[in-house]
This record gives sequence, C-alpha cells and structure tokens, in this order.
Amino acid sequence: MDQEAAKSESLRTGINLGAAAVLFLLLRLFAVTDYDWHTAFAVVHTLDLHDGIAISVGTVMADSVVGGVVLAVLLPLSTARVFRAGEQGARQGEWLVIVLLIAATVAYTVTNHAWWLPISSVVLTALLGWLVRVHRTGRLGEAVGFAVRRVGVIAVVALLCAAAVVRTPWVPLEKIDTTKGPVLGYVMEVSPGYMHVMQAGDRKLHIMLSSDVLAREELIGSH
Repeated sequence: MDQEAAKSESLRTGINLGAAAVLFLLLRLFAVTDYDWHTAFAVVHTLDLHDGIAISVGTVMADSVVGGVVLAVLLPLSTARVFRAGEQGARQGEWLVIVLLIAATVAYTVTNHAWWLPISSVVLTALLGWLVRVHRTGRLGEAVGFAVRRVGVIAVVALLCAAAVVRTPWVPLEKIDTTKGPVLGYVMEVSPGYMHVMQAGDRKLHIMLSSDVLAREELIGSH
C-alpha cells in the first residue's frame, strides 16, 4: 500500500509540474507579445526543447525588480526551511538551492548596487528562523510553518506571476544594423539565411534576411 501511495503521489506531482510548465510557457509567450494571440503563435515556432531552462532563468533575470523580489522571498524561506529541519537534518538538495540563491543574490547586488537585498534577506531570514524556533504553535507558527514547508509551491507561484507580467523576452535586446537602417529588437531564432526578430517597438515577429544584416550589438542592461 505504501508503495502504491508513493507511486500515486509521484504521478500527481509529475502531472502538476507538467501542467505548471505548460502554463508558465503560455504566460511567457503572451506576456512578451503583449498578449497578442497570433504573435504568440508565431513565437512558438522559434522555440526548441532546450529553451526551457533559458526561458525560466531569463524570466527572473530579465526584470531587475521581479528578480530582486523573488530572491528576497525565496532565500529567507529556503534558509528557514533548513532551520526547521533541525535535528533531522536538511537534504543535500536544499543546501544546494541555498548556495545557488546566495550566489544569485551576490551577483544581483553587485550588478545593480542593490544593497537592500542582502540586508532585507538577512533580516527576514533571522525573523523567520526565530519564529520557526520559538513559535511552533498558534496561528502565527502554523502560518510560518506552512510557508516554509511549501517553499517549492511558493517558488512555482512566483515564477508563474513573473511569467505573466515580465514583458522582456528571455533573450537580450540588440541593435541590429541593416542595409535599411538600424533596428532595435530581440533575436528569437537564427536559421541559415534568415533570423526571426521581435522588434522592441511593435512586439511583432519579423523575418530578417541574414544578407541584410551588417552588424549586431547587444545592449547590456537595456530591456
């Protein structure tokens, strides 16, 4: 019975994650195309199977505000989850997640000079750690315990919210010098002889011949 229950739980988890992944992709497609159905359909054909990680990470990194908020929430919650494990010990994967979040926080802080992020993370981590250790009962303790236990769900919800509001695609903005003049846009796909470019202005997908392109320059820090 225990094995059947475990298999059933794994199946439900897999289905939920699959549904969340599809919803995430749809939200990203609509967000970057200003919720234009036809353009979103066109962008679908520029994607490959290996683009999933780039789209997920690019969603958080594309918008500095969203990225900062996600890090400010997930790092304290993940750390508090390790504190809550206590004597049972945390899983190795949980420690790896914390290390990854710390590295991302350092990079974000140095790049954006956002010193508020590490300060707020330390304060919130200390507060959650104290609440987990001291207030294990009562409504406050139950609320904190629920948030800490469901940090994975919170992360998924945060990604879905970001997917719905972040207009910046998962590729950098480029200045493309062409024979007809400069173009600002996002190169969604490069194929032999042509490339698909989403122009920054109208958010429409255009096909540009490679022979018309004179030079390409990434605009660092621009969206």
